[in-house]
Amino acid sequence: MEIEGIQWIKFKTKSTDISVIVAVCYLPPADSSRATDSDLYFQNLLRQVYSYQKLGKIIICGDLNSRVGQNTDYVEGVDNVKPRNIVDFSENHQGDIFINFLSDINFAMLNGRFHDHEFTCISTSGKSVVDYMCVPYEDIEYIKDFKIISMSTVINEINYMPDKIPDHSLLVCDVIIPGGPNTENIDVLKSDPKVQNRKFKLANVPNDFLKNIGIIEKVNETIIRIENSIQITQNVQTAYNEFQLLIHSEMENKLPVLNFTNGSQKRKKSLYKPYWNDNLSLQWNKVCESEKKWLKFQGSKTIKRKLKEEFCNVRKQFDRLNQKYKRKYVYQEQQKLEDQLNACSQSEFWKSIGKTGIANERKPRVPWAIIDDTGNIKTDKNSVLNKWKDEFQALFTNNSENNNNLDETDFDSNINVNSLNGVINRDEILLAVTQAKNRKAAGIDDIPAEVLKNEVAIELLYQIISGCFELGRVPSQWTSGIINPILKQGSSDNRCPLNYRGITLISVPCKIYCSVLNFRLSKWLEVNDCLCDEQNGFRKGRSCEEHFFHFIQF
Repeated sequence: MEIEGIQWIKFKTKSTDISVIVAVCYLPPADSSRATDSDLYFQNLLRQVYSYQKLGKIIICGDLNSRVGQNTDYVEGVDNVKPRNIVDFSENHQGDIFINFLSDINFAMLNGRFHDHEFTCISTSGKSVVDYMCVPYEDIEYIKDFKIISMSTVINEINYMPDKIPDHSLLVCDVIIPGGPNTENIDVLKSDPKVQNRKFKLANVPNDFLKNIGIIEKVNETIIRIENSIQITQNVQTAYNEFQLLIHSEMENKLPVLNFTNGSQKRKKSLYKPYWNDNLSLQWNKVCESEKKWLKFQGSKTIKRKLKEEFCNVRKQFDRLNQKYKRKYVYQEQQKLEDQLNACSQSEFWKSIGKTGIANERKPRVPWAIIDDTGNIKTDKNSVLNKWKDEFQALFTNNSENNNNLDETDFDSNINVNSLNGVINRDEILLAVTQAKNRKAAGIDDIPAEVLKNEVAIELLYQIISGCFELGRVPSQWTSGIINPILKQGSSDNRCPLNYRGITLISVPCKIYCSVLNFRLSKWLEVNDCLCDEQNGFRKGRSCEEHFFHFIQF
């Protein structure tokens, strides 16, 4: 499908079967006579990216007239992308939509991530960055020597003066093709779309998940291989790999992929704030008009100084008006929250708190920088990753020798623990799977709880978990987790790893196994009266409110 302002070009390499698909784009300025709907433009481009992504490596480049300022094109703390150096701190509406578009498709701009501290558009009106070259996050390592060459440099090098000097600079880079020359140290699998983690729609898992005729034979073969791995070779790792492969294959076939076509609408962050109105629009237009008059005027300095004063006065009026409506809007929202809090039912209050978006503000969370032992700031990949690794390893390493001096005579060896060591039955797995919470992040194995709530998956889990319990081993996926660092409140330096609270996402099947063991242990402790009556925490049917009640009575 052809869209005005978007031209796709396919390049075929000679040495490999990999193709490079380039999207050459032009988005007119929002205030020009050729202005188009920027939301619709990026939605069309997003659909085309999804259509062509299987044909080869995609590069998006062109003049998008989008000024992104300090906005990030990735999610801090989640995406492993190097921060960019910023030379143009200005923002516009198209720039905000462009940033949301890049985040939706997991693309990053090359501007500012190499030795390219230059503007892309230089004219008598000023300097700006509006031209970009973008690639997927995982393909940044295949880009070499990206640079921005101004037109004045080009003219001097070729010794030719055109009738009109273009405003826009040249964007140049070298692309390394995986499998071709100079790629010995590059992992080709990282650029394979098949191994990229994709999000699936889990709201309505089909009833025939792992049950239809086409998958039954594959399920039976998997069950046999799992039983053989546990009973014959006693290898729980192989058994779990078979289970994981089957679940992922069925998810690919049955579940729709979650694409973020409406991401720009969900995170619309632009000039047009919730309190924006016609008065602000009118005043803003005056600001833009006075700014153009000042920047484009080429006459005497006296007149230009007056135009600048006029622009400053109009801008001050706009700032005052903007602050006025902003305070009014904040006061109204605060009043709504207070009314909901004072109401009998406070459910609406907490719903409103959740909709404020405080937790989802796009603020820098984890910078790609650390402070080493000598006090110097390091930004290279190896130094940052090694610092985080060493700090968290030291945090969880127990250097105390007290545990080695425990006296076994202090323990009662006559306690009956047969109920704890009994064979795990299917009902225990069924209860744990049923109680597993939906809409929770999956662990390193990418298996969500929603796809486990069916008879076939429960049977497979029963085979694996019972085998793990009997053999006393667990698969490696259960011993690894994804640590999501959350900055502690009041921390002064966000470059120190220990100023973050590490929230670890572990495997959902591992959680189910832990739930079975926890239920057994909790029940055994209650039956054998091993806990003192004052212990209310982590006990079913009890809470800290009882302590608080007795404290008040006392």
